[in-house]
Amino acid sequence: MAPLQARLHDQIKDSMVLINIKPPKKASVGKNKNDKGIFVMGIAGIRCPNPGGYNTQLMRAVPLCRSVIAKRQRVHLFSPEQMLLTSGTVMGVSGPTFQHNCSTLESSSLGAPVVNDNGHLVGICNDFRNDYLEAISTHAIASEIEMAQGREYIGIGQMLDHLQS
Repeated sequence: MAPLQARLHDQIKDSMVLINIKPPKKASVGKNKNDKGIFVMGIAGIRCPNPGGYNTQLMRAVPLCRSVIAKRQRVHLFSPEQMLLTSGTVMGVSGPTFQHNCSTLESSSLGAPVVNDNGHLVGICNDFRNDYLEAISTHAIASEIEMAQGREYIGIGQMLDHLQS
């Protein structure tokens, strides 16, 4: 495994993507003491599945990428079933999704995290079509969360453009 892949693999294998959000007032998740739920103190967690179990002492947040995903950008897919990280390229960007050619099993087409060279989450796989995996970008995920909270999501680039005008 190449040094970059080894570093990213170790960074992601016992991790959880953490997103700061305010849970709905009538949320029922996490009320049962046996159900850890998704909402904990205003944070939603997207767990990277690990069939071998989790070492919670090693678990850490995977930061969200703040820049927009671009065609021909190098990305890496973490396949939880095999604990395998594969590299590829963004082949196309269309609205809230992007297509990439990271090799994987078809079972990783739902929910597998996609990270950039810095180990920042750029998307989550949601489909396999036309020989490419498709992922929803973190910008689209953040936008959906903000809309659910009654706020408008503005990316950092958009914010800077607005301030400069």
